Amino acid sequence: VFLSQLMLQHGIPQPDTVGIHQGNLGCVRHLIGFPCVIKRPDSQFSLGVVKVHDEAELEGVCTAMFRESDLLIAQRFEY
Repeated sequence: VFLSQLMLQHGIPQPDTVGIHQGNLGCVRHLIGFPCVIKRPDSQFSLGVVKVHDEAELEGVCTAMFRESDLLIAQRFEY
């Protein structure tokens, strides 16, 4: 989260990013699209980062990740 805000402040391009919680999970499809990656905000490198391809996979991954964190990061997957 901190790195994303820092990049935004300095005009450094990054994939579309949105903070998600259990109340706004449904907006990921509209704001980010699929495929996308879901990250824990405290993740490092590829630890805690999962690529999802559709809404069903998004719900399953986020349900599991919400057990450890109230906030997750969704980013557009860039090839």
